[in-house]
Amino acid sequence: MPASSRQATRSRSARGVSPTGPPLGEGSIRLVYPELQQGQVVADAEVAGLGDFFVGERVRVTIQADQRPAIVIPRDFLIAGPGVDMVRLASGAVVPVQRGRAVPMPLGEGIEILSGLAAGDALIRP
Repeated sequence: MPASSRQATRSRSARGVSPTGPPLGEGSIRLVYPELQQGQVVADAEVAGLGDFFVGERVRVTIQADQRPAIVIPRDFLIAGPGVDMVRLASGAVVPVQRGRAVPMPLGEGIEILSGLAAGDALIRP
C-alpha cells in the first residue's frame, strides 16, 4: 500500500485503515517499509475478511495518520474584522485569532482556532 512520506511519518502500526469505494471493512497497518519508492512509502495493511483477492493490487484507502488536540468554537462566535478575525472573551477583551478549517459540530459548524486562544478561555457570543 503506497502512501506519501508525510502520511507515513505520522502512521503507526495498528492505526485505522479503511478502503474507500464499496465497503470492504476496516483494518490496520501491519508494516511500514523504511525505503521510498517513487516518492511514496510502501506499507502492508490487513483488512479482516478481505481474503487474498487484493494482494499486489492497488486499492484506494483512507489512513488515520494522527490525532491532535484542537480548540473548536462555533462559527457565530467569530467577529470578522478587516483582515483579522477576533473573539470576545468573558472578561470583555476582544482578542485576535487565527482561524483554521471548518469542523462539523453537533449543533452546527465550528471553526478550529490555530492561535489566539488557550484551553479554558471562556467566550461570549458577539
